[in-house]
Amino acid sequence: MRTLFAIAVALLLPAATAGTAQSAPRSKTIGKEAPAKKPGEPAPAREWEGPYGGVVPGGGGAPPEQKPPPAGLQAITWTGFRLHEGGGSEVFLQLTGSVTYQQKTKGRRILVTLDKTVVPLRNNLRPVIAGSFRGTPVERFRVKLLGKDQARLEISLRRKSAHTVALNAQGQFTFLVVTFPPAGRAK
Repeated sequence: MRTLFAIAVALLLPAATAGTAQSAPRSKTIGKEAPAKKPGEPAPAREWEGPYGGVVPGGGGAPPEQKPPPAGLQAITWTGFRLHEGGGSEVFLQLTGSVTYQQKTKGRRILVTLDKTVVPLRNNLRPVIAGSFRGTPVERFRVKLLGKDQARLEISLRRKSAHTVALNAQGQFTFLVVTFPPAGRAK
């Protein structure tokens, strides 16, 4: 038994037993390489560069791989938010196909209930906080499951706002898009 242990240690730690210098540990950073920090200073913030690689209506990346929904049901494959360059914003859901939906507005909440819809990835059930973006009435939104075959998009607003809800088929996916006009243009 001791012999096996000694062999394992000798194989796993040859650099340490031979006295050779080891290279410095490598750090992983995403985006621009962060400058070295001085002792006692907080770590510098990372700078993100490059285009957004996620899903957007009208183009963009593909959603993560997911198992197909059961027969007769559609799946929400992506939840998203974006600001428009000319002002305004939108909350969108990418779906595997067309669905029927009902929309209600209660005070500063918009509720869109989707029939025959499932959410295979738990990540698509997480709340999205949009309140720090300027020019949008959207504070946050999330998708909630209502039983086995119904989902609800719940949007919380900072202030009441005009909006439109539409389904748009694009390639192999369908987008449910809730659009908010630029501030000051709402009727």
